[in-house]
Amino acid sequence: MDRYQIRLSKEKNAFVRLINLKFYVSLYFFYICPQLNFYYMKNIYTALFVIFTAFSLFSQNNRWDTLFTISNAPNDTVFTTFVNGNNIFIGGAFDSVANIEANHIAYFNGTSWQTLGTGVNGNIYSIIKTDTLLIVGGSFSLAGGIPVQNIAFWNGTIWSSIPAGCNGTIKAFEFYNNCLYVGGDFDTIGGIPANHIARYNGEWDSLGSGTNGPVYSIHYGISLFVGGNFTSAGGVPANNIASWNGTDWSAFGNGFDGPVYSIDGMGGLFSITAAGNFKNSGPTVVNNIARWDGSLWNPLNTGTDSTIYNIKYIGTSTFASGLFTTAGSVNANYIAQWNGFNWTTLGNGLNNTGYSLSNSGYDLICGGAFDSAGLNSSFFVGRYYSPPVIVQQPYNITKCEGDTLLLYIQATSSLPVTFQWYKDSVLIVSSNNDTLIIDSVLTSDIGIYTCLLTNSVGDTTSYPITVTINQSPVFLSILTDTIVCMGTSVNFPVTFTGTSPVSLQWFKNSVAITGETNDTLTFSPANSTDNGTYFCVAQNDCGTDTTNAFLFKINTNPTVSFTGLSAEYCTNGTNDTLYGNPSGGFFSGNGILDSLYFSPFGLIGNQIITYSYTDANGCTGTSSQSTLVNNLSFVTFTGMDSSYCFNDISDTLTGTPAGGVFSGIGMNDSIFSPQSVGSGNHTVYYAYTDTNGCTNTQSQSTTLFGETIFTYFALDTSFCINDSPDTIQVYPYGGFFTGNGMTDSTFSPQSAGIGIHQIIYHYSDSHSCANLDTISVSVHSLPIATITHILSEYCKNAIPDSLTGTPTGGIFTGSYISNNVLDPSAYLPGSYYAYYTYTDSYGCSDSDTGSFLILSAETAYFTGISTSHCPYDSPDTLTGVPAGGTFSGPGITGNIFSPSITGSGIQTIVYTYDNLNGCFSYDSVDVTVFTLPDVNIYQDTTIIQDITTCAGDTIALSAIGDAGYYVWNTLDTTLNISVNPTSTTNYSVTLYTSTCNNSDTVTIIVNPLPVLNLTDTSVCLPFVIQAPGGFASYEWSTGETDSLISITSTGTYSLTVTTSFNCVSSDSILVNILPLPIFDLGQDLSINTLQTIIIGTSPSFSSYLWNTESTQNFIIVSGSVAGFGLHQYWLMVYNDSGCSFTDTILVNISSVGISEGTENGKISFYPNPAHDLLIVSVPQTVGNLFNITISNESGKKVYEINKHSFSGDEIKVDVSNFAKGIYFINFIFKKYSQTHKLLIN
Repeated sequence: MDRYQIRLSKEKNAFVRLINLKFYVSLYFFYICPQLNFYYMKNIYTALFVIFTAFSLFSQNNRWDTLFTISNAPNDTVFTTFVNGNNIFIGGAFDSVANIEANHIAYFNGTSWQTLGTGVNGNIYSIIKTDTLLIVGGSFSLAGGIPVQNIAFWNGTIWSSIPAGCNGTIKAFEFYNNCLYVGGDFDTIGGIPANHIARYNGEWDSLGSGTNGPVYSIHYGISLFVGGNFTSAGGVPANNIASWNGTDWSAFGNGFDGPVYSIDGMGGLFSITAAGNFKNSGPTVVNNIARWDGSLWNPLNTGTDSTIYNIKYIGTSTFASGLFTTAGSVNANYIAQWNGFNWTTLGNGLNNTGYSLSNSGYDLICGGAFDSAGLNSSFFVGRYYSPPVIVQQPYNITKCEGDTLLLYIQATSSLPVTFQWYKDSVLIVSSNNDTLIIDSVLTSDIGIYTCLLTNSVGDTTSYPITVTINQSPVFLSILTDTIVCMGTSVNFPVTFTGTSPVSLQWFKNSVAITGETNDTLTFSPANSTDNGTYFCVAQNDCGTDTTNAFLFKINTNPTVSFTGLSAEYCTNGTNDTLYGNPSGGFFSGNGILDSLYFSPFGLIGNQIITYSYTDANGCTGTSSQSTLVNNLSFVTFTGMDSSYCFNDISDTLTGTPAGGVFSGIGMNDSIFSPQSVGSGNHTVYYAYTDTNGCTNTQSQSTTLFGETIFTYFALDTSFCINDSPDTIQVYPYGGFFTGNGMTDSTFSPQSAGIGIHQIIYHYSDSHSCANLDTISVSVHSLPIATITHILSEYCKNAIPDSLTGTPTGGIFTGSYISNNVLDPSAYLPGSYYAYYTYTDSYGCSDSDTGSFLILSAETAYFTGISTSHCPYDSPDTLTGVPAGGTFSGPGITGNIFSPSITGSGIQTIVYTYDNLNGCFSYDSVDVTVFTLPDVNIYQDTTIIQDITTCAGDTIALSAIGDAGYYVWNTLDTTLNISVNPTSTTNYSVTLYTSTCNNSDTVTIIVNPLPVLNLTDTSVCLPFVIQAPGGFASYEWSTGETDSLISITSTGTYSLTVTTSFNCVSSDSILVNILPLPIFDLGQDLSINTLQTIIIGTSPSFSSYLWNTESTQNFIIVSGSVAGFGLHQYWLMVYNDSGCSFTDTILVNISSVGISEGTENGKISFYPNPAHDLLIVSVPQTVGNLFNITISNESGKKVYEINKHSFSGDEIKVDVSNFAKGIYFINFIFKKYSQTHKLLIN
């Protein structure tokens, strides 16, 4: 284990420990206690399964975030969520989050909740974000306090709207290809018609004719998919889901029989999933969620038991939230996960409806109406953490022994992750890192590796990684030299180890033998050409190995020959190796070296070489061959100097004899170019080959001197035309300069003139090589400076003047001129000069001069004015010095100042004197005209002019204003007084301050009180109290506001009336309610035409009146007389107090032989009394042959249903629009009739 590189370590989490516990307990019972019978084993496994399931549920609950407690969450439902980076945006019905005001929109930045300005004033149902804007949609009219219509944009600082907005609720957004798609319940957006769906890409567009119902979801896959509650899109029949290809709408399969609230997918057509409140797609039962397979919508298992409001793809799973409590066969509280095969729970789920899902990486964010998630408090927002997700699985890997093995897991998790590596299911100790490194692997490292990734909510195991370690080949065989006679068959087998496949190659004399790649080299038979040195090379992906080399030799017959001698040689030719056959003999003759080589060196003419051999059998043979050794031609060449400068011209070389070839650096045919070679020594060769093919070579060497490098000191390359001459300093020195403006080494800008000049430095080095270097110098013209603003004359009392010149950016100088400003007051009268200097970007300067004259001016002042006044003060007479000047300012007429016409505030009065030289002298005085003190008479907190009151009222008046002394015309000196005028009266108050005084007056108009008299009485019910008319309002102690009220019980009733002048009077009346003669005719009755009944009440009342006009206390009803049908009878009675009471009874008369049926066959109804909805329950035994009617007390039929308009076992009747009172419901089926009294309240 020491060869594993590690960084961290951590134990396996509890979930893994539980799995191991279950596994080892099972092993114990199977192997340690085999005598336990199957029954006990079954119970043990059942217990273990319960424990494992409970812990699995606990692990899922543990994945729910505990952050969103009641103090760190919104205070109402979240309808939509959106994740952008680390920010979780929420929108909904809330008005605060984490106890701070947040109107319907907020976001969580990972640490705390943040608001978006003042939010919006209505529900938000959809959020989306572009690169620069957050866009929200819903049902609201204000965003950040500005008017909007259901859609608004947040740029990070302020809210903004779109022109004309949207005229209906927005439910969905989608952003694709720089276009914003908007869906909802609207027909106009951005000022254009658009039925429920629109697109914005700089301007609003409708998508054809849109849909005929609201759009709740938009998803862009291979095209645009929309879901909602509609039956057509673009005029094409489409059941609640449709697609838009950019031009036309089309149906999406059979669609669904209910609204689609959410669509999501991974981009491809075959991963599109739709969810909502539907049961079927065509003939297929899908139960609220389905996936498209390219031709049909298919269910996800058995779907859910109720509505799904939102779905979200994360990784390979689909998450759903809504109103359901089961998904497939599992209990799932409002949220579930489809893993591609089955539905699974998210712990205990939510405790109420989930409306929105989004994701942050692989973590699930949900919003809704819940206040718990899993077992945690989580108010309206929940986060379901994901275990680590492996985004790049490692691959099987093959290494050679001795290589370094590196296994890497790329994973993502929003929580800290630990890594545990296993080899063959055994933990590699201390291997907590995403990378496992093994240096210099061995075959013992072969195995199956996995990595367990764990965070605080779960774990993930990687795919198995098969690690294979291969070995390089190693030969086991040792080959020996072998000698055989010609014609003998010989095999050379080899054995080796190493990982297959291993390739073999036999070599002869270090040259691969074509086709010899087997483990045995076979000669069958051997012949003289097989003589040589042989070896074999084995190779695989991990390396190579080579056998020892061995000599294979074949004895020939005594026939002797040899090879290797050429027919001709040059006297300077190379040695040739001679081969005798059979080998083992010796060579003789001129030029033979070591009895093996022939050397032509020094020989000329024909030479005889002889080979002699004695075989193993003592046979000897010889063989002779003749060869011609040719002499060499004399070779030389001319035209090359012993040395060159780097810039010398080329030389043409001449070789003797002609026709040879020159070579060497700088040579091109016979031309030697010094400029193409670098400095140093170089050799040129001349080679000549004669007609015998013999080549002789001559060489000469030459030295090339390189270019000189120059260094300049303080070199200036930019000058003004008027600059002084500049001396150029250069190393090495000793050369000379040429060019415009140059004299020796001095450059004169004036001589050179304006422009760019090329200065050349000429220098000859110690080898007399001429060097040139060029310098580019610029000479610039001078700018033209001009004063553009200075006055020729200034009055001494004039204000400072800003001077200007061109080009701008120059500086003015001169007496009392600072920062280009001339101050006339600093000068004595006389003549002066100002100078303007400008320097351009090249440092070139020019100046201009301007002159000006300072004129004298007298000192002026005036007297006779007070510096403070009230508006009502008398005028002041003013006197100016010197005399003859003019006064000006507010309130001035001639030399008179009138404060009454100036208005309040600080007023400036100016005296102007003409010095008769064009200069004027001035004096000014600021005069404060005080504002009159503020004083107002208030009643409560309102400033009043006139008060209308009622006689006898006391009026409280308050004087409110500036600080000072207040005096009323009643001589009161307090701020608050109370008055009780009997007639219309004026009241005033005067405020005295340290500066001025002021008054305010109010008139109190007095109106008379209303007259109200009520008289006590005793009455029968019903009774109405009628108050006198003509008053503006009425308020009874019962809360009623009419002039009359209905009385239902004995008591005192008080009334307050108010006139149009708001004058109020009250009175009360005692009403004694006399008792009613209450009785009951009993339950409704049913008889047949052969029966007679008596109905009536007590004879103790004063009088009786039936609707049959009988005045007795009872009547007799005969079935034969009244006849078949439903009959109504009512009785009115009076008591001694003159009070009356009425009751009604129904008698249902049926024909003889009509059966009422069994109790099990009766139709029943509830509730009674009914308010909004009446439920009528019809047993299956009734069938469709029945009739139900509801009639009011007057017998008018208000509802009817018969066999042609009903299927099922329950009828729902909306009675919310029925008037309150007694009704009669009649059932007729087969030959049975029922009538019941029904009360609508």
